[in-house]
Amino acid sequence: MRASLVGLILLAASAGGAAQGVADPIAWALAVQPAGATSTPGGTVTLALTATIDEGWHLYATKLEPGGPVATSITVPAGQAFTLAGDIGEPLPTSSFDGNFDRVLEYHETKAVFTVPVKSGANTPLGRQTVRVAASYQTCNDRLCLPPRQVVVTADVQILARAPAM
Repeated sequence: MRASLVGLILLAASAGGAAQGVADPIAWALAVQPAGATSTPGGTVTLALTATIDEGWHLYATKLEPGGPVATSITVPAGQAFTLAGDIGEPLPTSSFDGNFDRVLEYHETKAVFTVPVKSGANTPLGRQTVRVAASYQTCNDRLCLPPRQVVVTADVQILARAPAM
């Protein structure tokens, strides 16, 4: 009995270690949309947060019922010149049965581009400013779910002087 209990504990520990050792199957990138768009102090700009998802994996949607996987959450962290300026746009997710959670869930495969509107502070200095966006998420394939993760990605936003009033 004791030997089988020790074996079960070792099996659980090695499975958890293997899941944590898996490279992140999602690559994140942040860019100003459209490319080259600029803003002014106190102005807004839209960012494109792109999740490129490895084949066979999926990223869960931003709105899920409790009791399942961790829903994707996108935030603009405090302590920078930018704040969230509206609702985050999410592409239409796929909806199908997920055997990992024994229920129908919504998720993204291959690629998902979220739109993130941000506003710079009224006193934001002119020139290139870096904006940070955080994504908290969970990803699974048909056999394995990785522990929830968080990434912070950055993009540069060019802040220009306001045009003179006419």
